[in-house]
Amino acid sequence: MSKPKVSVIVPIFRVEKYLMQCVDSILAQTLKDIEVILVDEGDRDPCYAIMRLYEQEDPRVRIIHKKHGGYGASVNAALDKVSGEFVSIIESDDFIERTMLADMYEKAIQLNVDVVKCAYFDYWEETGDTEETKKLCDYASQLNRALPSGAFSIFEYPQLMAVHASLWSGLYSASLFSNKGIRFIEGKGAGYVDVLFRIETLVEADRIAWLGVPYYNYRRTNMGSSTNNFDLDAIIDRWHEAHDYFESKPADVYGTVGPWSIYDEALNTFCYLEVMEVSEDQFQRMKSNLNRIDEAVIKNSKKLNLRQKFLLERIVQSKDLAQFKSRILPTVYSSRSFRHLIYRMVGVEFFFRHNLVELKLMPGINRRIFSLAVMFFNRLRIQFSVGKP
Repeated sequence: MSKPKVSVIVPIFRVEKYLMQCVDSILAQTLKDIEVILVDEGDRDPCYAIMRLYEQEDPRVRIIHKKHGGYGASVNAALDKVSGEFVSIIESDDFIERTMLADMYEKAIQLNVDVVKCAYFDYWEETGDTEETKKLCDYASQLNRALPSGAFSIFEYPQLMAVHASLWSGLYSASLFSNKGIRFIEGKGAGYVDVLFRIETLVEADRIAWLGVPYYNYRRTNMGSSTNNFDLDAIIDRWHEAHDYFESKPADVYGTVGPWSIYDEALNTFCYLEVMEVSEDQFQRMKSNLNRIDEAVIKNSKKLNLRQKFLLERIVQSKDLAQFKSRILPTVYSSRSFRHLIYRMVGVEFFFRHNLVELKLMPGINRRIFSLAVMFFNRLRIQFSVGKP
């Protein structure tokens, strides 16, 4: 058999309800020159029988057994055996549109790139109460405006670091894995392994392309998925590993992509302090990660809002979780959405330094508007008491 254009990896574990829809969508691709590597992660459950059926009926299908090694180990086992020019990794409870691989492969060859990323649909299957629903991912229109139609590097357009990792919406040159040694974090309980994988593939790629068409259907209704089973400990560990990676690189790497990737870290780690209980150990590990971030990265971030910057600063300055909680006054958060809207409308930034609040006029804002804004704040008697470090 000649070298296939694309090797499709599908790690499989207890998804018998969705597996046939997933594999059928891959085998029905308009690009026929592919190999499909099904990785058996578990025991001989119904999934194994389904995999065997496809292996017997289609010569493009192969099965690899990687018992109970976890997602990362399963994908790594397949990466060691791929023979295609490019690699696609598809989640076994999702499915793809018929032209996805053909269009992405054509884009990769046309622009001679290492990575092609595409948009995707958030997908909800039909249930007794709701109809089947597809919704374009939140950031598609934003990236369609920001990214060029040609090839680029992550250092030219680091905005790609601030959106959902969505490793399954990418096509990757096989040489990127062989030449750069990129692999997934392994080990049981090693969830959210897409954090470091996304960072490494984009940083190590010389050339990237964006295809703003939604080809991928990302299922939101599988209660067994990692999305629906959030593990704060795992995601803190993954960002610890991400910072290890950045510190192994020249400083300008994180200096460029950090102001964007920090937004993803915020959404997945320290912003949870506002919505869920965390332990002292989790708080200290978050703080340890955030202490590794240079102040310039935070200052230069165009994605972190003022509330997130404030929250980050308070974590770093706090000795422990109890002290952190005592420093965040209810008045700061009780009507924060309204206040931050006002801040943005009048063009005011605030900074918390040494127990003082500094109001600073943003560039291009009339000083009369600034004065009125200060009067408005004083009239509402909004208090910003930040306590002692």
